[in-house]
Amino acid sequence: MNYKGHIQELFARAYIRSAMRRGGKALRLRNWEKLVPEAFTRAAEKEAFLSSMEDLAQQGILRLGWSHRRKRDKLLWAELQDPQKLFANLGKPQPEVLDDKLRNFAYQLESRARIAGLATVERFFGSLSRYPGYLEQLLDIRDIEDIYTLLAHQDRPLDRFPIRSLSVQLYRDSKRLESLLELIKPLAKKLKQDDLLSDLPRRSFPVAWIVGSLQLRSGHRVILEGGNSYSPMGLSLELLQGATDLEIQSARGQQGFINILSIENKESFFSLPRMGLPFDGFVYTNGWPNSAVRQILDLLHKGGYNLYHAGDLDIEGLAILEYLHETYGTSPFGMDLVTFERYRAFGRPLLNAEIRSHRFEIYISRLAPDLKTLAQEIVTSRIGIEQEIIDYRETSHEISPGKIF
Repeated sequence: MNYKGHIQELFARAYIRSAMRRGGKALRLRNWEKLVPEAFTRAAEKEAFLSSMEDLAQQGILRLGWSHRRKRDKLLWAELQDPQKLFANLGKPQPEVLDDKLRNFAYQLESRARIAGLATVERFFGSLSRYPGYLEQLLDIRDIEDIYTLLAHQDRPLDRFPIRSLSVQLYRDSKRLESLLELIKPLAKKLKQDDLLSDLPRRSFPVAWIVGSLQLRSGHRVILEGGNSYSPMGLSLELLQGATDLEIQSARGQQGFINILSIENKESFFSLPRMGLPFDGFVYTNGWPNSAVRQILDLLHKGGYNLYHAGDLDIEGLAILEYLHETYGTSPFGMDLVTFERYRAFGRPLLNAEIRSHRFEIYISRLAPDLKTLAQEIVTSRIGIEQEIIDYRETSHEISPGKIF
């Protein structure tokens, strides 16, 4: 193994965010047995590693600290002495030099935008040139140039073009704009320039699927009216964004008991409205709800409807339920220990990653006591129940009255 190159790469990566770069104390790395474990597997490997360390010290790049100050007794630490020589050895520009180059280029584009009369573009690149962090950690010269090409493009609005078509127009590369947008969005937030992104094209077009007889309004203006008790209807985020009210009519001719069930999985969503369950509307969350689904649930929650949710009996399914409960006051339907025991024999084995995922810990820790008991049983048994195998006509969950019209 090329230990000399590996050691220098470790220092180069650590230097980028170190106090040394900001004028503080020298960068010192310890615990080399953990940093380069392969160097301590055999005597020959250790000899090669220590020889590389000593060579870098002789070049003036590193300073070495040995146990009891006896050379080669035990390496306690290595300290960076000459960052410029380190990056030269690696054939890389020193971060400070690269950062200055990026700022100067952003300043040039700020001036170019000012001359062209592009005030918002000028503001963006002015903010970029004065960004207080390290620019070279965010983007490179090509990125800056391509961002200018996009923001200065005059054929507006940009979101009327398919994203890959626009990418070919601007960069002669169908995928470039997709990768660039992944960079621009967080960068614009850092620079507090989110307004520049308002008309950029996108690949994501959130749609919410709903079953029910509904009326969607913006104030007193009816945006959409229709639907029935069985056939799913897709509502786009664009349609929902201007809405202030969503009214669901009772499918059972009652003036109360207006209950809505959100459903995690598609097969169950298309089936449950035909099963005679005590609900007047159904919403498909498709796992974690997208922005269009969240808009619908928000309107229903504000409208005073009773919201319920049915999903997989596994850790992620319970995390989704807890998110919906905390956000919209949603109650579980068919998500209890009784249902789990009824279908335990038909469950699927869960992977370690599904059981121990840190992503869901915060939600699982806040579950109600009965749901925590269910979560513990899922973890102990390592079994999850897929929603699609559950016959919800068997559930004993009580359904409460909802909004009264």
